Amino acid sequence: MLGSDGRNGRNGTWDEGDMSESFAAGIQEQSPIGSISLFPNPAADFITVKETLENPTVAVVSVSNVLGETLYAKSVPSNPEINETINVAGFTAGIYFISVKTQAGTSVRRFVKE
Repeated sequence: MLGSDGRNGRNGTWDEGDMSESFAAGIQEQSPIGSISLFPNPAADFITVKETLENPTVAVVSVSNVLGETLYAKSVPSNPEINETINVAGFTAGIYFISVKTQAGTSVRRFVKE
């Protein structure tokens, strides 16, 4: 484990094993409401979101960056499938998250913008 000074306490150096244990974090991808798919992934200009829902409803499709800032959000009908193409050409290269939110829950998937 790392000490309060950011060192491992044994010899004052970083230990890769300690770092992976101490800094393990992430966002688990979830899909409680259906089967979400994104393509192409990685994406250059456009990414398509498809999800089949059990009950037709209105959903909100949104894109956020790794800081949690929402860059895109749109309400879309599902009958019972969502098929939304999003223009990501203006996004900087990096990792983003697409979420589909309905009354039944939220699905989240990660994609890479080239």
